[in-house]
Amino acid sequence: MYSSELAAIFTTNENLKKSLQQEQVILLNDVDDLTSMSHLLSKNKGVLYSIGSGIFNPMGEDDELTNLGLNINGEWFHRTAENIYLGSRIAYNYCSVNENVLMNKLSDDSINKITGSLSVFELLFGVKFMSTQNENQYLRRFVQTGGGFYIMHSQAEISQSYKHGSEITSSSETVSKVGLNLGVGIIIGDRSNNTKLSIYPVYSVVFTEEPTKFFTVYLGIVFGN
Repeated sequence: MYSSELAAIFTTNENLKKSLQQEQVILLNDVDDLTSMSHLLSKNKGVLYSIGSGIFNPMGEDDELTNLGLNINGEWFHRTAENIYLGSRIAYNYCSVNENVLMNKLSDDSINKITGSLSVFELLFGVKFMSTQNENQYLRRFVQTGGGFYIMHSQAEISQSYKHGSEITSSSETVSKVGLNLGVGIIIGDRSNNTKLSIYPVYSVVFTEEPTKFFTVYLGIVFGN
């Protein structure tokens, strides 16, 4: 009886040992797969992704009529030659009108309040020229230029009071035009690190009836090399 019980225990131990060995092989294969994926990602050079935010400042004769605004943006670029990248970017810019300046400029005592805003959506394609980054350098400079579509939306609301009542006047306009931009920036970070910091001022011109110009400064995070 004891011999049969020992045989059963031995068989169970052998089966458990084989099961553990199989689990170990599976685990090692998973580790190898993760290592291979990490190695592949580290070798995937020449692709840059970035997200960022910054300030938006309309320019021109009436630039004092708007307040300093905000911007959010995202970019994707792929290296096509040594230190040359082609890609695209999307961005959204927003600012409000400067009520005090606008009321003083209109000089109308019947106006109680003015509200309004300007927003610009960008869909652009461009080229980025990068400087060479050596092993011990933490700074990489670049020049970026491109063109594409700008969708601009402006809206305003004026509240006026008269002797026999009041009136609120609203207006809005949306236009879609082509334009160009040019910027010079820096990317800060170790060459081997896939996450870096980017500072990027840009000047843009939109070809409206009278060209619309604005200046933006971005602070962003760059992924890739």
